Amino acid sequence: MEYKGFEKKGFRISSLFDSDPSKVGRSYPIGAIQPLDRLAQVVRAERIRLAIIAVPASEAQSVADLAVSAGIEGIFNFAPTVLTLPAHVAYVSIDLAMQLEQLSYLVTLREGGPRTGRRRASRGSEPSLLL
Repeated sequence: MEYKGFEKKGFRISSLFDSDPSKVGRSYPIGAIQPLDRLAQVVRAERIRLAIIAVPASEAQSVADLAVSAGIEGIFNFAPTVLTLPAHVAYVSIDLAMQLEQLSYLVTLREGGPRTGRRRASRGSEPSLLL
């Protein structure tokens, strides 16, 4: 939510929502986290067209359904699940594990690994992650 790249491209994060009462009210530079039950009201009042969903997979479909029923026209999905949406809603899903797998494959190719398929990793040969 504090990623500056959105702003540089003309996107403004206008509202934050969560169903966890311990997070509601927490303040950030763009505003306080609001309860999820206010989503429809805020989307309509502010004429919000796009939503970013970054919730556990088990909650993603219900949040997407709520967003769509509020009038959201496009969803950027970070939840590790496939959403079922009406045809009129644009949808982009980001699977971080898949992206990491692609990067690992590219590293494997540079190490002289196979050109097709996934190299069998022996114990301890998986690329380590630095976070």
